[in-house]
This record gives sequence, C-alpha cells and structure tokens, in this order.
Amino acid sequence: MKNMPGYFPKSLSEALLILKDAKEKGLKLKIAAGCTDILPRAESFPDIFADGIIDITDIEELKSIGIKDGKLVIGSCVTHTQLAESPIIREKAGALASAASEIGSPQIRNRGTIGGNICNASPVGDTLPSMYVLNAVMRIVSADENGCIMERMVPVKDFIKGPGRTDIGPYEILAGIYAEIPSENEIFRYIRSSARKALAISKSSVAFRGIKENGRFRSVRIALGCVGPVIKEGIACKELIESGEVSDSMADRLEEAVAKDCSPIDDLRSTKEYRSYIVSVFLKKIIMGQE
Repeated sequence: MKNMPGYFPKSLSEALLILKDAKEKGLKLKIAAGCTDILPRAESFPDIFADGIIDITDIEELKSIGIKDGKLVIGSCVTHTQLAESPIIREKAGALASAASEIGSPQIRNRGTIGGNICNASPVGDTLPSMYVLNAVMRIVSADENGCIMERMVPVKDFIKGPGRTDIGPYEILAGIYAEIPSENEIFRYIRSSARKALAISKSSVAFRGIKENGRFRSVRIALGCVGPVIKEGIACKELIESGEVSDSMADRLEEAVAKDCSPIDDLRSTKEYRSYIVSVFLKKIIMGQE
C-alpha cells in the first residue's frame, strides 16, 4: 500500500473544510466510514485512495439514531451493531435491525457503518432493500467557497446509480438517512439466502412492506437484492399481490411475476435460476404469513 495523507476529523464541519481545501488544491480524497471494505480492496486496487483518505468514522454527530417529524433519522456512521441493537430501530423498523444483524461477523458489524454499506452501492448490500421499501432519503452535505454547509436530499433509488456508483460527488459526504416508519398495522420483513448463517454474502434477498386487511394486501412495496446490477423494485410482484385475495393460486404465480422483475446472473455464489426461485419462495412465505 502506498504512503498517502490521512485525515481523521472529529466533526462534520472539520471534514467538510478538509474537503473544501482539497478541492481548491485539485486533490481528491477517498471518504471512508468503517473501512471494512476499502482496506481489503486496497491491495488489489492501490489507487482506490486517490490522493489520500479521510476517515469520518469517529464523527460523533453522525452516529445518532432518532425520530424527527415522524421519520427515522440515522447517522451515516451508525454501525451495523448499533442498528441491530437500537431499541428505536427494533421497535419501529425491525426488519432493518434484522438485516444489520446478518452482516458479516461481530467484528465487521462493530466497525462497518450503514453509510458505508449504502455508498458501496452493491446489489448484495443487506441494508439497501430495506432502504428502498422505507422510501429512504439521503442527506448529502458539502461546503461552499465560503465554508458554509450546503445540503441536498436525494431518494435512495436516485442515489444508487449502478454497482459501486452513487450520486454523491467527490467533495460531498453522506451525513444521514431519513426513512419512513411503518405503521403498526404494516407487515415489514427482510429475508435473505446465503451459503451459511454467518460470514456469508447474500445470494438473494427480499424486503417487503405492506398492509393486509380482510385477506388482501395494499400499499405494497417490494425490493429485491442480488437479482440485478442494483436493487430491483418488485413492480410485477406488487401488482400481483395487490390484485386480489391472498390464495395458493396467487402464491403459485409469484415465480412468473419475479421473473418479470429480476435480471439475475450466474456467479460463484449462486445461479440465476436459484436466485429467481428463492425470491418467489420468500415472497410466498411472507404473503401466506409463514415468515
């Protein structure tokens, strides 16, 4: 690994001033939060750090979880362990806590952050499907030429541009996430398939949110992971599930609907046929009340 400058700001304003100075000098700094992915990649991709690294992991103001104006507000440096163990997340968005609890090992969960997971923009990211069904919005901040903080809000589906690509600029920081809170009568689930129960990347995953009344679903949102280059919204699946009363016949037709929503690939972890099939199995379990 090459020698390079490293910055470890203790506040968001300090981090933004470092980025402002780098911009004025024509330098690019790699922003990291947790470093559980960037460090393993560094040996194979030594240029990943550009002209230096700015580690925002220890910025306390980015580590909070709360509720504001009826929305969950999650700092970008909240760790997966914090998410999994947070009383607020477990009560208000339990599936997100479950997703965080399945990431990596305890060591990875203690260090890795939700901001890092989102900015990696990987279709296998365990927090991303929940972000989609919770209509999450990213709070992105930067400093103008006078050092004043500017911010913009970007919905997650617009923030993720492709595998490893996001809407965030080189001198911007993802500061936080605003997510809807499912109502008490909503079903909110996250299920994934992996080779092992721990220390395994997802083969496929499903986040589901919807209201079931009198045997029918409404207000359904579905996000599918690991079945395309980005998280896929289950539009055909939603239409089918909302089309009538839940039945064995509807469940049997889910595989066909999933095929319309997915574009999976074969790789070392799984086959495209398995990925599509297991997604339909997960959805069937959810709508039939088996999960």
